[in-house]
Amino acid sequence: MSRIATTPKVRLLAVVLSFCLAVGWLQAQNCEGQNLLQPEIRDSENGRLDTVMTVAYAVNILGCDKVNLRNYEATLRPPTFKVKAGDRITMQLNNDLPHKDMNHPADPNVPHGFNITNFHTHGWHISPTGNSDNVLLELEPGQGLLYEFNLPDDHPAGTFWYHPHKHGSTAMQVASAMGGALIVEGGLDNNPQIAAAKDRIMILQQIPYELGDDGIGTIEDFAQLQGEYTRPTFVNGQVHPVIRMKPGEVQRWRFIQAGILELVHLSLQGHELNVIAWDGLATGSIDPHESVELAPGNRVDVLVKAGAPGTYQLMKIAEQPDQGLRNLPTNEELVATVVVEGYPVVMSLPNSAELAKYKPFRDIRPDQLQSQKDVVFAKNNSSTFFNINGVPFNPNEVPWQLKLGHYEQWNLSSDDQNHPFHIHVNPFMVVKIGDEELNPPRWMDTILVRKGKPVVFYTFYKRYIGSFVFHCHILNHEDQGMMRLVEIVP
Repeated sequence: MSRIATTPKVRLLAVVLSFCLAVGWLQAQNCEGQNLLQPEIRDSENGRLDTVMTVAYAVNILGCDKVNLRNYEATLRPPTFKVKAGDRITMQLNNDLPHKDMNHPADPNVPHGFNITNFHTHGWHISPTGNSDNVLLELEPGQGLLYEFNLPDDHPAGTFWYHPHKHGSTAMQVASAMGGALIVEGGLDNNPQIAAAKDRIMILQQIPYELGDDGIGTIEDFAQLQGEYTRPTFVNGQVHPVIRMKPGEVQRWRFIQAGILELVHLSLQGHELNVIAWDGLATGSIDPHESVELAPGNRVDVLVKAGAPGTYQLMKIAEQPDQGLRNLPTNEELVATVVVEGYPVVMSLPNSAELAKYKPFRDIRPDQLQSQKDVVFAKNNSSTFFNINGVPFNPNEVPWQLKLGHYEQWNLSSDDQNHPFHIHVNPFMVVKIGDEELNPPRWMDTILVRKGKPVVFYTFYKRYIGSFVFHCHILNHEDQGMMRLVEIVP
């Protein structure tokens, strides 16, 4: 057999070719460095959106790994629903998960029923009863339900999201990338500078799958959700995607923290993050920040104006254990790369005076308050359950009763760790965090309550009666008891 002679140049070319092939293979496997992908958009037309969603196991590529996870529509990027205030949305939700993990233990706060599901419209102000945003419903494998969501004519425009909310299996399913965007159009979209900006949805997730002997990643054990997280923060099911901009370009980024237990504190190298909305609710101003902090469930809309050509890093900032969640530190991490290139464009940012008219609510005055509630997050040190005001979740308890049309003050605190508070149906106006008075106050539906830093908010119960819940949005805490029922009554 003859041997082919090689020269240094030939060997160098072989190395380069091998490298290029390797890079091509990695990109083909969706490892990292691909351009940021956007979810499928399902738009309403003439005041209606009629759609179908299916929950089932699906094999996808996540990073360089093959995973078999519970997904919506067999994808790691579930569809985005774009609707308008006043729209009627019907959605046939089908549960095609297998008939397993369907146990109903006597203790409701033991994780269970991992293949039983339902549907929650996080942040929408709609009815919590019947076949609307009713998280007390359960769909077992093989069952389906036609959900109907009627947005009121005065519903705020903004960035909201959806995910399953079956108590006992919420964390397991949301950790499997079961979360998508709900966009109510209008409001800020009508500002000329914002309308001209490219609109990017960025769903942030931390997916704690484990690779089996067959090389396929799964999430089947609730214990996987409890330990220290070691995988990257995925953006729309991608690892370290590339966001491309032109010098001078303005883009609107809608961040949704759809993970279950990580605090994501973001900064963009060499750029300001100009906040225009928190939790989908327009602030009525534009506020430049060096960084923004999102607990599970939070959203923030920012405008980014690209600077000089170059490559910049969107980073997750490291947090000390007392500032993060679950008393664990948060490591610094690359989330995405921003490449500024091409011919410059001339685009401008709006000013606060131009955005003031888009603020959806009038601020609540202290003299309007008629009553108050106290909420204390805690953990029973003698057992494993989490609780609120010393009591774990009981689906049969008499709910806290809240009166329709009333204004209330809520005082939130934590005796154990840091917990994000979320309440369904009605947003709230945060007026104080620790010793800091918020001026102006901030309208939200999810707020991080740090140990030793109580939160005070004002709220108003509008339009809807019925039972729903508030809870910690570290979803494995919610599944283990950190939730309470409330009922709005006439």
